[in-house]
Amino acid sequence: MKGYRWTCNACSVGNASNETHCSKCGCSATAGTEDIEKHKNPGGFKKRKTIEEYKKQLLPLLFSPFFLVIYMHNGKFEIALLLFVAVAFIITKNLKLLLYISTDKKAKTMLLTFSCTLLLFILTRIYLIPDNSSSVGWGVLFYFIFTFGFMYYFTKGKRFNKLLEQYYKKS
Repeated sequence: MKGYRWTCNACSVGNASNETHCSKCGCSATAGTEDIEKHKNPGGFKKRKTIEEYKKQLLPLLFSPFFLVIYMHNGKFEIALLLFVAVAFIITKNLKLLLYISTDKKAKTMLLTFSCTLLLFILTRIYLIPDNSSSVGWGVLFYFIFTFGFMYYFTKGKRFNKLLEQYYKKS
């Protein structure tokens, strides 16, 4: 189409239709929101991505006691051993991050509380609640609500974001 001009989403400059990159900032015509953010604020983009990566590295550690009990109870000792080795690897890989988190008493307490609550939940389910009980359904409901609530707090909460931002600045 002749005369069709496109506007750069990063700098709002109008460009000719035959140009594939912005004449002012060099951003691609087909850039998505992530590309635009990377172009506008490379430092902030890197910081946000790194903090998201920190959260992804902590997540397996929170659920590991829960899964370890399940595998041990079902007699899958090989998988439990593999999980144990994987957790040991994750801990050694992220030791500085874990030591930094342990300096914040509330964050450490919250992470340990979540992990221990899941552990107590599965132990209660295995040893106290029979398989044909209606409490099984209520337990699953509690598990999902509790996990969803904590994951929301963990990903959107100011305490963890602030703590991870401080760790990012320090490292």
